[in-house]
Amino acid sequence: MKASTQSDFLIQADKHRNNIKKMRELIEGLERRLKHKQNSVLSSEAEKKENNKIDTLMDLISGKGEETKEWIENSKEEINELKETNENQNNISLKENAVLSISKNLSNQYKKFQSIQYQYNIKKKK
Repeated sequence: MKASTQSDFLIQADKHRNNIKKMRELIEGLERRLKHKQNSVLSSEAEKKENNKIDTLMDLISGKGEETKEWIENSKEEINELKETNENQNNISLKENAVLSISKNLSNQYKKFQSIQYQYNIKKKK
């Protein structure tokens, strides 16, 4: 893997921070849709449309998460390669801190997403 320059890395890190921000917005939208669906009496056609919107949101959330997860894995590999070549320690620390922060934020969004799905599935079974 070719090591990215510091500015390229920071641009990519910012892109993935924005991905996580978008995930957060999509998760909030999903939560609203699920509550609306649970608290409404819908015709079969309206319910089908609502289910399609919910499925689309879930796919978008998963896609953004997978893209960021892949970037995190690639960045960790790059950091390990930089450590092996005795790269500038400040550069390594900067990248490690950015990856750790993004990883934690992604994990938090996944937990929220899974919690919403779990609660929805429980209510759906009742």
